[in-house]
Amino acid sequence: MSIRVMARNVGRAAEMVGGQRNLALRLKVPLELVQQWSRGEAEPPARVFLQLADILKTEMLSAYGDIRFGGKPALFRRR
Repeated sequence: MSIRVMARNVGRAAEMVGGQRNLALRLKVPLELVQQWSRGEAEPPARVFLQLADILKTEMLSAYGDIRFGGKPALFRRR
Protein backbone atom coordinates (compact mmCIF):
# COMPACT_ATOMS: atom_id res chain seq x y z
CA MET A 1 0.00 0.00 0.00
CA SER A 2 1.34 3.42 -0.87
CA ILE A 3 2.42 5.69 1.94
CA ARG A 4 -0.10 8.34 0.76
CA VAL A 5 -2.98 5.89 1.06
CA MET A 6 -1.74 4.85 4.48
CA ALA A 7 -1.49 8.49 5.58
CA ARG A 8 -5.08 9.06 4.44
CA ASN A 9 -6.26 6.01 6.40
CA VAL A 10 -4.45 7.20 9.53
CA GLY A 11 -6.20 10.56 9.15
CA ARG A 12 -9.60 8.91 8.70
CA ALA A 13 -9.09 6.68 11.71
CA ALA A 14 -8.04 9.70 13.78
CA GLU A 15 -11.22 11.54 12.78
CA MET A 16 -13.36 8.54 13.68
CA VAL A 17 -11.93 8.20 17.18
CA GLY A 18 -11.82 11.90 18.02
CA GLY A 19 -8.37 13.03 16.95
CA GLN A 20 -4.75 12.00 16.72
CA ARG A 21 -4.26 11.94 20.48
CA ASN A 22 -7.13 9.47 20.93
CA LEU A 23 -5.81 7.36 18.06
CA ALA A 24 -2.36 7.26 19.66
CA LEU A 25 -3.88 6.14 22.95
CA ARG A 26 -5.96 3.49 21.23
CA LEU A 27 -2.97 2.18 19.28
CA LYS A 28 -0.70 2.47 22.34
CA VAL A 29 1.93 4.46 20.45
CA PRO A 30 3.41 7.94 20.96
CA LEU A 31 1.44 10.82 19.45
CA GLU A 32 4.53 11.81 17.44
CA LEU A 33 4.34 8.51 15.51
CA VAL A 34 0.69 9.04 14.61
CA GLN A 35 1.56 12.53 13.41
CA GLN A 36 4.41 11.21 11.27
CA TRP A 37 2.19 8.51 9.77
CA SER A 38 -0.59 10.98 8.99
CA ARG A 39 1.88 13.29 7.22
CA GLY A 40 3.27 10.37 5.22
CA GLU A 41 6.73 10.74 6.74
CA ALA A 42 6.82 7.14 7.97
CA GLU A 43 4.89 3.94 7.45
CA PRO A 44 3.27 2.20 10.42
CA PRO A 45 4.26 -1.38 11.22
CA ALA A 46 1.99 -4.27 10.19
CA ARG A 47 0.53 -4.54 13.72
CA VAL A 48 -0.64 -0.94 13.58
CA PHE A 49 -1.90 -1.32 10.01
CA LEU A 50 -4.17 -4.16 11.15
CA GLN A 51 -5.39 -2.13 14.12
CA LEU A 52 -6.17 0.80 11.81
CA ALA A 53 -8.13 -1.46 9.48
CA ASP A 54 -10.11 -2.76 12.44
CA ILE A 55 -10.86 0.77 13.69
CA LEU A 56 -12.02 1.88 10.24
CA LYS A 57 -14.21 -1.19 9.80
CA THR A 58 -15.74 -1.05 13.29
CA GLU A 59 -16.45 2.67 13.19
CA MET A 60 -17.95 2.51 9.71
CA LEU A 61 -20.21 -0.41 10.62
CA SER A 62 -21.43 1.36 13.75
CA ALA A 63 -22.08 4.56 11.80
CA TYR A 64 -23.83 2.97 8.83
CA GLY A 65 -25.23 -0.25 10.24
CA ASP A 66 -24.21 -3.72 9.18
CA ILE A 67 -26.51 -4.27 6.22
CA ARG A 68 -25.26 -7.85 5.80
CA PHE A 69 -27.12 -8.79 8.96
CA GLY A 70 -30.27 -6.77 8.43
CA GLY A 71 -28.99 -3.58 10.02
CA LYS A 72 -30.14 -0.30 8.56
CA PRO A 73 -27.84 2.64 7.96
CA ALA A 74 -28.21 5.31 10.65
CA LEU A 75 -29.69 7.67 8.07
CA PHE A 76 -32.67 5.35 7.59
CA ARG A 77 -33.35 4.27 11.17
CA ARG A 78 -36.51 5.44 12.88
CA ARG A 79 -35.98 7.61 15.90
